[in-house]
Amino acid sequence: GLAQTQPQIDKARTALQSLVQKDTTGAVLYRLGGLAALEKKAEEALHYLQEAIFKKGGRFFETAPHDPAWRELRTDSRFQSLVSENTEISSITSH
Repeated sequence: GLAQTQPQIDKARTALQSLVQKDTTGAVLYRLGGLAALEKKAEEALHYLQEAIFKKGGRFFETAPHDPAWRELRTDSRFQSLVSENTEISSITSH
């Protein structure tokens, strides 16, 4: 459960936070969001996901619906909105 994995989550978060300033694609933000999602911190997770999606080069709106870290938030309307809005934008701009 979460209690057993919390030390690893904390260690991963610390490592990722040291890389945020160098993150040009949103990958670090996406992973921080995934950690927050695993901890059931929906607001924090969705904030990171939104920031990751809006970074240049990030296509996390395609990855998140299939990523096990985001499983608990898949039914959240805010998560669905972030993912679907950006999928529509991507399909329009790729034509």
